[in-house]
Amino acid sequence: GLKPVIAELGLTRDDREFVSGDTIADLWRQDPDRLARYALDDVRDVDVLARVTLPTEFYQSQILPLSLESAAVVGTGTKINDLMVRSYVTQGQALPRRQPSRPYPGGHAELLRTGLFGPVVKCDVESLYPSIMLAEQIHAESDSLRLFPLMLAELTQRRIDAKRQTRSTHGHERAYWDALQNSFKVLINSFYGYLGFGGGLFNDYDAATRVTVRGQELVRRVVDVLEQRGAVSIEVDTDGVYFSPPKDVDSLAAEECFVERVGAALPQGIRLAHDGRYARMLSLK
Repeated sequence: GLKPVIAELGLTRDDREFVSGDTIADLWRQDPDRLARYALDDVRDVDVLARVTLPTEFYQSQILPLSLESAAVVGTGTKINDLMVRSYVTQGQALPRRQPSRPYPGGHAELLRTGLFGPVVKCDVESLYPSIMLAEQIHAESDSLRLFPLMLAELTQRRIDAKRQTRSTHGHERAYWDALQNSFKVLINSFYGYLGFGGGLFNDYDAATRVTVRGQELVRRVVDVLEQRGAVSIEVDTDGVYFSPPKDVDSLAAEECFVERVGAALPQGIRLAHDGRYARMLSLK
């Protein structure tokens, strides 16, 4: 319900008019102005809630051939499909047949050590799958115009530009750029999933396999370099590694420098980032 959601998010206004459902008929006859205030406050609550929950979909509706309602309810695979179909139709190109669904490898997850560890740092490869797709120009075989990497590169650059704006603006303007960069982020992260999307006309399970297998290789490379540099790797999860750093790495700045040195062993276009620090970690399973 609208009012419980508004209350849970701490967005209820002090002057908000409340009317119980069983009094509406009487109010219509006796105090229609109060009923009108109540109805308007419902509309205002919807506006407040939309500003919290819908910025991503709002800006996506300006990028995609979708209404705001559709952008809010359809899956991300459908959104990428719409981008591809629109581009091919615009250029008068035929659309391919989708590949039938089949299994393909996923990300690498591994528990390397159990017990109590500390301190612990988490590093991860930023946007692992999109970065691989861009660095190695991976796209569906049926994408004869090679629009897939072109779109991914364009959206990635636009997100970088929008993120730069968030660092130099404030208030409503910063909120605008932050919502915009998040809209780009959602689309960017959907490109890999689209390759394995059964409903996508341009899906390609061999290409999806290339992405995940390469991701496995890269995260294993991170583990190897961490161990070579004296860290204790604890757990791997697709694009990140939890580890205990060497004893001389004893501050946030030192951790960030250490992660940067480890990341230097990765190919160009693949960036390793510091993603958290913890006093202790209990590694069980």
